[in-house]
Parts: sequence; structure tokens; C-alpha cells
Amino acid sequence: MTLKRFLFLSAFFLAISVANAQETTEKTVVSRPDLPGHFLFDLGVNAGINTPEKAWRKGFWGSRTVNLYYYYPIKFGSGKFSFNPGIGLSMERFKFTNFYLLKDTLDNTEQYDLIPNKVYPGLKKSQLVMNYLEIPLEFRFDANPSDPSRTFWASVGGRIGMNINTHTKIKYKQDGEINFLKDGMRHGVSRFRYSVGARFGVGGFGWFVYYNLTPLFEANKGPSKTEMSVLTAGITINGF
Repeated sequence: MTLKRFLFLSAFFLAISVANAQETTEKTVVSRPDLPGHFLFDLGVNAGINTPEKAWRKGFWGSRTVNLYYYYPIKFGSGKFSFNPGIGLSMERFKFTNFYLLKDTLDNTEQYDLIPNKVYPGLKKSQLVMNYLEIPLEFRFDANPSDPSRTFWASVGGRIGMNINTHTKIKYKQDGEINFLKDGMRHGVSRFRYSVGARFGVGGFGWFVYYNLTPLFEANKGPSKTEMSVLTAGITINGF
């Protein structure tokens, strides 16, 4: 066998091997587990209802919510309606633009109030952060269930949430150095919350709104003994 023929045959078999490897790789990439449900991502902003009039001054984007839920749809026959129970996390925060601090104002009473900052020089940020483990429950309508990527859909329902972490977050500058401080107390925030909500959209994109029936703070523990609740609205991405 001449060197030219040897090189030709080697190149030929190498090309076949590469082609087969590419085909196998493509098949491997395409295959993926078929989950029985779907994930949903929310990004919204929070508004307080019946807030303390003087001290509660919040920032728009700094007071936001991120929800990550997993739903398992239960269809009613072959129709357009389904029941969608789920589980997930809700990460919520309020940013105070007047730089007030949420503090326990009376020793051993857990009475929290928003007070002007007199402790941290160069205060840049003051936030209340809350994280919830939640069970959302929704009834959903799909105009064309056979084409979920392009059809109109809408849902109504609610959620039950358990507060798993609350803390205040403070950012300040002292002696030219940026410092962060977290206070992991619950700050009078309600341990459980119950909400009603709705969603609508087309395909994987839509809008959502939630209204918390439970006050943000437990009775007589929040600023000015407030009974404020929270309204959250924003965009939702689902079906991935």
C-alpha cells in the first residue's frame, strides 16, 4: 500500500468516525427528561397597603419580589381547565429611601418601629428582607391546550406561605470603607401569610398580581402598630 493511499484511507475513516461522534453527541444533547410539571419565575415590585404614614418611605426597584415555583398540573378531562398545585420560594424585600432603621424600641416586648438613623455614619441602604416557603394553588384556563407555547392562558388562586428567614440589611460607609450588617431577628413579621392572586399571558410570558390577606407584621409588633398588607405585581415567565 502506497503512502498516498494509506493517507487517503486514514482520512476517510477519520471523517466517518467524526460524523458518527457528532451524531451521537447531537442525540445526547437533544434528549432530556420529560418533567411532569413546569417551573415558573416571577419578578415583581411591592406596594404597602395602609402603611405608617410618616416613616414608611420605600424605593420602587429596591422593594421587589422574586418567586420561583414548581407546578404540577391536574387536568379536568380533555378540556381547557386544570388545577395547578405547586411548591416554591418567595424572596421579598423593602428598601427604605428615608434611611430609617427597623429596630426593637422597647426592651423584651418585640415592638418594632422605624426610627431615624443615628448609629451608622454614611448610611447608604436600609432594607427589610423576607423569604418564604410557599404552596401556591391555582385554577388555570388554556385557550388551546394543544399549543401551550402560543395560546392565551389565565389563572386565579392563592398561596400559603411560611416565613423561613427575615433580616434587616444595612449598608454604610465609615472611614472610607463600605460595611454591611445583617440582623437576623424576625422583626415582628408574621410567621405565616395567606394570599390571593391572578395571572394571565400568552405562551411563556405573562403578568401576575398577589394581594396578601395576612398583615405583614404580627398584631401590635410592627411600626406604629400597623396592620399594613402587601400588594405585589410584575411579570411572570413559565413553562421551562
